[in-house]
Amino acid sequence: MRNRTTLLDKLQTVEYLSVIDAIKRAQSLFLGAIMTVSGVIVMYRVEALKEIGGFDTEVMTEDIDVTWRLHKRNWKVKYVPKALSYILVPENLKSLVKQRRRWAVGGVEVLISNFSWVFKRGDFKHRFLLFEMICSHIWSWFFLIESYQYFLQMLLNQEFKVSGQIIVIFVLISFAVFFLGLNNDRGESKLSLSDKMILPVYLVAYWILNLVSAISAEIVVLSNRTNKGKWESPDRGI
Repeated sequence: MRNRTTLLDKLQTVEYLSVIDAIKRAQSLFLGAIMTVSGVIVMYRVEALKEIGGFDTEVMTEDIDVTWRLHKRNWKVKYVPKALSYILVPENLKSLVKQRRRWAVGGVEVLISNFSWVFKRGDFKHRFLLFEMICSHIWSWFFLIESYQYFLQMLLNQEFKVSGQIIVIFVLISFAVFFLGLNNDRGESKLSLSDKMILPVYLVAYWILNLVSAISAEIVVLSNRTNKGKWESPDRGI
């Protein structure tokens, strides 16, 4: 991330380092394929793009759409950690939410359009990637329902209870993933101490943002509101 002045900038820096990079590394290593290329830095074979008919101007996110159409044509789509690109990220909450909702809508579009093909003719890696996407949406609804029940019980019983074991497990796993990403990064992201200190805030903010993005994306797609509108670049600190 080139811009790291605001709290949101730093949160996204930690996210890219500890989650996005780790997920793509794991998918590429264990499955030999990834959910989606990174639109900010990607190389395509011209032959491959011609074979799938180029980019689809009707979809919300062209990178994940192209990735899955390449999967269907048996092209290899992999992650190269050594390929580096510095990007500008959204600096205000409204722009960030709009960006993540667009990503989530693109994911739901791909989920719906490829569901039948994956389970009829797709390989194990395709089924696993799609199953992973489905699980993230199921988790979002379970988390929302459980949170509602928890706060309702807290209000009715007028007592605040938190499972210490669950929190400890969550924090330990999150820190392990972060430091694994830090080790893989080998200093290339040039994280400052203030960047690293944002981790506790990130542990909460990241999951809430994903929850809001996933559920709002489902509503947008199911209500058929993806066929109108235009893309506008979010505020990126320029």
